[in-house]
Amino acid sequence: MGAQIAAEVVEEMVPRFREAPECSGRVVIGTARGDFHGLGKQIVVGCLKALMVEVTDLGLNVAPERFVDEAVARGAQVIGVSAMMVHTAQGEQGCRGVRAVLRARGLEACIKIAVGGAPYRFCPGLYRTVGADAWAENGILAGRVITKLIREVAAR
Repeated sequence: MGAQIAAEVVEEMVPRFREAPECSGRVVIGTARGDFHGLGKQIVVGCLKALMVEVTDLGLNVAPERFVDEAVARGAQVIGVSAMMVHTAQGEQGCRGVRAVLRARGLEACIKIAVGGAPYRFCPGLYRTVGADAWAENGILAGRVITKLIREVAAR
């Protein structure tokens, strides 16, 4: 609920600035194919919007190709993949699949992957196993991790 309130406040405040605050980067986010849990993702979306990150929320049950297609179309520096179940975190339809599509299209240097969800909290090294660049255990840390990845991409 707090993330939703923060997102609504940001949406209401931006038009009131004389100049719109500068967007600090772009992120495409969603839950992995086969996963229908969205609460954690919504919290991260709210935290990112509060940091002036432009967020495209693809929703639930998102295919790897769609993550990459939308990231390219929107000029996103980071793809956020949420998974609340072990099999969606480790499966080929989650981060592993997104990494494979990025690799096949030669986009690994321009788009980073961040993951989150319960399986990563219970096994912090899992993000490396599935091919992510980073992970975060909560919305506030996700904001920090993702903005760091955005800066890394921008520095290249």
